[in-house]
Amino acid sequence: MARTGKLQRFCPVQSKNLSLTVVSSRVPLTALEYGTLQDAYDHFNIGLFEGRLPQVLITLQRHARARGYFSRNRFQRRDGAQEQVHEIALNPDCFNGRTDEEILSTLAHEMAHVWQQEYGYPGRGRYHNREWAALMYSIGLMPSTTGEPGGAVTGDRVSHYILENGLFLRVCRTFVEKYKLVWESAGIQGSSAGSGRNSDGNVLAKTQTRTKFTCPNCGLNAWAKPDAVMDCHSCSEEACEPVALCPVEEAGDSR
Repeated sequence: MARTGKLQRFCPVQSKNLSLTVVSSRVPLTALEYGTLQDAYDHFNIGLFEGRLPQVLITLQRHARARGYFSRNRFQRRDGAQEQVHEIALNPDCFNGRTDEEILSTLAHEMAHVWQQEYGYPGRGRYHNREWAALMYSIGLMPSTTGEPGGAVTGDRVSHYILENGLFLRVCRTFVEKYKLVWESAGIQGSSAGSGRNSDGNVLAKTQTRTKFTCPNCGLNAWAKPDAVMDCHSCSEEACEPVALCPVEEAGDSR
């Protein structure tokens, strides 16, 4: 049969009905993983946020001590237009050992930050305030500084847990009945502390000693110890109140 010169198109989202062999040989892997996350974003946008959230750029980023983060207006168009879009990043090192529902709950956590940025009153810097906490509860995720029942619902570092009878679990289950995440990090970073290797004998990354901090207003960057507290002098003067530089991995973080 003569070749037509046309490329056959394939769905970029992993269906549970497709074998990994077929997927590996015929579907672009980047489109596969990011396509699933984009579909999940659209699904949660409708099911949890009444379709009110704008589109964002979803990225996979490895950051110490963070399952994900939200950053406002992190990307802008290259054609001279003034349009800017937010970023949601998920840490693939934190996919290991977690269910699809748990991983996707981090996406919904960051989407709550998107809603608050667009329609609410975000806390200063990385602070998770009561408005955000109430929104999280309304979509079926319980804020908690410990990630367990009894933790504080507000603060600089706030995780969450999934409410058994909450909206998120119902909406998420309709998604994972058809689609799943395929790829995760090859090793769990930071295990077997002090040995330099994980349980499989693979070399681990060095323990982080410096953290990148960024001003949420002007984008000024600085590097310091992870527990440092710094203000942006210029933005603080303009705002007439302290504007804290946020650790990049914790900006709108999800623990």
